[in-house]
Amino acid sequence: MPPTEHSATVRCVDGVFILELGPSAAHLYESQLDVMAILQSLAVSVAPARLIVDLSHVELMGSSAIGRLVTASRTLSLRGGELLLANTNSYCRIAIAQSGLTSILPSFDSTASATDHLHGASMNRGQVPRMRSTLRVESVLGT
Repeated sequence: MPPTEHSATVRCVDGVFILELGPSAAHLYESQLDVMAILQSLAVSVAPARLIVDLSHVELMGSSAIGRLVTASRTLSLRGGELLLANTNSYCRIAIAQSGLTSILPSFDSTASATDHLHGASMNRGQVPRMRSTLRVESVLGT
């Protein structure tokens, strides 16, 4: 189910959680960060600690959005997990690269390639992911 204007969709595919930001996240600057409020909650709660953030609707992002992604990445890392970005456009990739954060925020062309990367990493640790579920999360924007 695709996200609506003011929502995000969280789904779990084979043990990998995917946060797809809705169209309201097209410009992730300080005034638009409410749509990312769920990110840190997921970083501390998903099990296993593997999260992909699907940025297919994001056109531009500011330093505050990048900062929230880094915080979530570090939280997941401390829990033995990983955060990956998927469907990242060239502008967002450049912003992350210019910040020197490509190793902390690895980006993939699709959620499928990011999922494959995480499955390869989990298979190397002997974990076998198996669950599938979907959860719709309404934005905290109040609209």
